[in-house]
Amino acid sequence: MKKATLFLFLLACLVFSTQGWAMTVNISGTVTDINGGAPVASHTVSVSSDSSGGFFYYNNVLTDNNGFYSFSIPNVNPIDSVGFTVSTLDCISVWHNYYVSGNTTPITVNFQICTTPPPLLTVLISGNVYEAGTVIPVPNHAVTIASDSSGGFFYYYTVYTNSAGAYSVTINNVPGNTTFLVSTLDCNNNTQSQSVNGNSSPIIVNFYICVGTPPPTGTLWGQVFAGNVLADFARVDLIRSTNDSLQIVDSYYTNDSAGMYIFSNIATGNYILMAELEDNSLFYGQYAPTYYVASLYWDGAELINLGQTTIQNDIHLVETPGYAVGSGDINGNIQEELKSASGTPVSGMEVLLLDQNSQPLAYTVTDVNGNYSFSDISFGTYVIRPEKLSINTTPATITLSNDNPGATVNFTVENGSVFTGISDRKPTFITGDWSVYPNPVTDQGSVSFVSSENASIILIVYDQSGRLIDEMQKNIVRGENTIGFSASMLSNGQYYIKIMAKDGNSSTRKFIVAKH
Repeated sequence: MKKATLFLFLLACLVFSTQGWAMTVNISGTVTDINGGAPVASHTVSVSSDSSGGFFYYNNVLTDNNGFYSFSIPNVNPIDSVGFTVSTLDCISVWHNYYVSGNTTPITVNFQICTTPPPLLTVLISGNVYEAGTVIPVPNHAVTIASDSSGGFFYYYTVYTNSAGAYSVTINNVPGNTTFLVSTLDCNNNTQSQSVNGNSSPIIVNFYICVGTPPPTGTLWGQVFAGNVLADFARVDLIRSTNDSLQIVDSYYTNDSAGMYIFSNIATGNYILMAELEDNSLFYGQYAPTYYVASLYWDGAELINLGQTTIQNDIHLVETPGYAVGSGDINGNIQEELKSASGTPVSGMEVLLLDQNSQPLAYTVTDVNGNYSFSDISFGTYVIRPEKLSINTTPATITLSNDNPGATVNFTVENGSVFTGISDRKPTFITGDWSVYPNPVTDQGSVSFVSSENASIILIVYDQSGRLIDEMQKNIVRGENTIGFSASMLSNGQYYIKIMAKDGNSSTRKFIVAKH
């Protein structure tokens, strides 16, 4: 009897002790606008537990006028290692989620989100369908255009080519960065497709397909090597070379340690291959996207002539061993033909970091705003080279030092080439050169130029990353013109000012803001 009483007493103590370990988890933070950092008031933030140990919690709160929110979650047992997901939604209906452990408190989770959706776009997609290896049009042929449905935007439409083999669709009210898949069927009932970003409208997608009797086919296969071992998860693009043009016609995803890809029943002809590791690969980041056999660049790829046979072509990925760590920084932006105030950012473009002997060190890809960066780099001389299929690149060489620890290298894509700096197509009515003064600017700057006629222009100021700072429409007169602009709200740094005519031609100058 005494033993039973003692057991019940100890059990009660254990229960009491376990309850005594329960803690209150405090999670708080702020929600601010990613453009400018202003607090976002009356914005919903959610928190939910992962149900570890049978603990359930879910709640929503609104931020206050300072963008601040907080949760106080009682009775959390640290023994259960309860985790929480803190979430909020941005202006384009994308969730921002952070997972935190409830074993420590307090916990701070800050969000930076967009609050104003970008303007809706009108996207024009057009092109021609030709017989393979020729420019003979294929009339009355179906071409399908479908959105990727991200952000809740849905579009699916089939259009037929006219007698000249041409097709065209206009898509209204498209959210920014919407991806479309343009596809058609060839005589083998195989799909040819190309993925395009609506931001780059107008978009031209041409197809070269077999018609009538199917042409002879072959099989192309091989393995992807990362050093001396086989790559696990990689994407291999099959790129057809026709009439001096290159087009991705198919992709294959490797998914095991054999690193094998295979393209079966493909039309005979000339091809190149490109392999890129997926982000779930054990080797991701250690090897750059590589063209067959082992080239970093598309124009160094070896051409494969495929006949009615099966051939093996192994791809050896080029290693990016990394760079020595230091206090330097290289960043920049890539935009396509700056014909508009804000430009058109080029997202998903590979950017290589090379040493002064053009040997690869690392690579990255541009984000949705066309930005890229390499951080914490030791001082020295480096080469920055963007790389994209069919795009010719002029690389940039920069040197980091104590006097120049950071460098910004912007690129412009225009007419199939990418080059350093800003595209400059001076309006025809501006005679001679023009300038910004004083330079550096403190509070007030001016531009001065001579015009051959009365005209209307747009004067645009933007920062190094291409972000629009100010935009002014001005009427100018024939003869000398001086137009002032304010720099009082600008922080110290490098900026650009552009004079743009109605026809889209523009000319840009760099200026520095330096305040005492």
